[in-house]
Amino acid sequence: FGLPPLEAMRAGVPTICSAVPSVMESIGGLTNGGEHVFLVDPSSTESIMDAMHSVLTDHVRAEGVAVNGKAWADTRTWANVAERHVQLWRTLR
Repeated sequence: FGLPPLEAMRAGVPTICSAVPSVMESIGGLTNGGEHVFLVDPSSTESIMDAMHSVLTDHVRAEGVAVNGKAWADTRTWANVAERHVQLWRTLR
């Protein structure tokens, strides 16, 4: 599912993600990725190639994506998930 991109973001590397529902959910439903990940059309070789080219040649953008992705992913912890579930259950009483 979408955990590998989240793990990559947490590791602080520029992350290339397919724009598919399971991945989009794990990366927060970011509509364009932009600042956090490089989003690609998984059925487009050109889209994947362009993202890979950007990671390898546009060092400023790749570093920005890596830093922003890590900062965003660091807010996604199991403790945070548990707390959100507790809050949800409290609202359902």
